[in-house]
Amino acid sequence: SNHREHWRHRQKRAGQQRPLIAAALRVAANCAVPAPPLVVVLTRRAPRRLDDDGAVAALKACRDGVADFLLLDDRDDRVTWHVAQ
Repeated sequence: SNHREHWRHRQKRAGQQRPLIAAALRVAANCAVPAPPLVVVLTRRAPRRLDDDGAVAALKACRDGVADFLLLDDRDDRVTWHVAQ
């Protein structure tokens, strides 16, 4: 079955994930932000695989959190994003 979640629940979860990712990276990197150009690989771990565009959408808040940590916009050409599962 295809689980559909209300948009408010997705928005709330994304609003929680984004700052958590940025904070975790600041701790892990000990406040050292790497300089571009960069290649960032985000890996989704879940019981069920998604198609490519679904995996990208599922990791959008995480991508935004990484971009916040890098002090860049996630559309910055100096960062190459890859999504894996």
